Amino acid sequence: MLPALLVVGVQAGSAGSKAAFKATLTADGHSPKVKSTWKYHVRVTDLKGHPIAAKITSLIVDPLGTAHPVEFDGTGHNPIVKNFAFFGNFCDSITWPVDSGAGVALKFETVIVTAKGRKVLVYPVTPTS
Repeated sequence: MLPALLVVGVQAGSAGSKAAFKATLTADGHSPKVKSTWKYHVRVTDLKGHPIAAKITSLIVDPLGTAHPVEFDGTGHNPIVKNFAFFGNFCDSITWPVDSGAGVALKFETVIVTAKGRKVLVYPVTPTS
């Protein structure tokens, strides 16, 4: 059984700017097990709730602030999620690597860019063994 999906708040991409769209990031929880699949979903709409075109870049940020690219589906054989174009909804998954550091607080970030602006969604994650 999958854990309940949690919704994370949106953090503006730059101080003082307001992008004219909505973006939400949901995922399978804040404590994924290493070597397991962790699903996430991003939804992007205009202010009226209609899906819009966007580009996504997904990153894992370690405690030192270093950003690490995320691969599609966590297979290790696909390109990274960088400036990937989609319309309205983006779903993917990560297989958390053993070297992600069980018990270490990380940030899963998605950078969303649309014609109406840019937002960074931040989801705190602490992998477990």
